[in-house]
Amino acid sequence: MKRVYAAAVILLIVIAVGIAERRMTINTANDMLALIESIDLNDSDIAVKCSDIRDRWHEGKNALLFFLPHSGLDDIDIAADKLAVYAETGDLNSAAVTLGELRGRIDSLAESELISLTNLF
Repeated sequence: MKRVYAAAVILLIVIAVGIAERRMTINTANDMLALIESIDLNDSDIAVKCSDIRDRWHEGKNALLFFLPHSGLDDIDIAADKLAVYAETGDLNSAAVTLGELRGRIDSLAESELISLTNLF
């Protein structure tokens, strides 16, 4: 009977960690998408906003590194860094392209954590 209790406790811990990971991923993605949507490329403080996106991503990704594949997080990391550099140098065309890429990668990150049959098999 002790083994059944131990197995039940382990199962509950695994489920709790899975739920926490999913919430963390979705919350980080939603926060980042809200920041991205607030950017206007014609704004005078575009460099500050893009640097804020980069800094917020670097803060939020540390917890995600424990749960998610690093390749997807590294791609978002690179895109956030490129966005900040393009905004600082005034290359708005490249910043717009990178902003779209960043939005797509973060959307993909959030969708990959949804519970569905395609994600299970």
